[in-house]
Amino acid sequence: MYIWWESTPSDNYKNIPRGHPGGIWADLKDTKAGEDGTLREERRKARYLALRCLYQWEITGETLEEVIASVKQELEEGGQWDPFTEELLNIIRREQPRIDGLIERYADRWSLKRMPIIDRNLLRMGMAEILYMEDIPPGVTVNECVELAKRYSTEDSGKFVNGLLGHFIRDHQLSGKDEKSNG
Repeated sequence: MYIWWESTPSDNYKNIPRGHPGGIWADLKDTKAGEDGTLREERRKARYLALRCLYQWEITGETLEEVIASVKQELEEGGQWDPFTEELLNIIRREQPRIDGLIERYADRWSLKRMPIIDRNLLRMGMAEILYMEDIPPGVTVNECVELAKRYSTEDSGKFVNGLLGHFIRDHQLSGKDEKSNG
């Protein structure tokens, strides 16, 4: 099932209302990953793609493997699949119970179910990068997740994502705990 592609005509993507995830599809369709040749741009596009996959996964009820396979097939028509996307999605799939538990712990008076889908999945992506991708500075991860939240979610989502991930990083660094080793 190609949920975003069919629901968002490519010639009309600029008129998509704020928060509509179809905008992600438009970004992926109309630009190639890493056009300026930088790792930053390649990773930014890979994060867009990961967010798109996670959104489709939650909306359709398909397994993440099914979503990845369908998106890869669809991208063969003109997009680019990035290994970073696959690594990030595999971490989230493997570590979801732990990541979701941490999000719940740091989300003051917010349950995962109550969060907008985009925010919930950006937090999963951010936690996965912070915990399991040591080559990426935590500040870069937070900034990228905040930018995606501002662009594709609610008006307050950037602040929410920034606050939660920032709080986690501060606690993680100040307490001296190694969250990676805590089961």
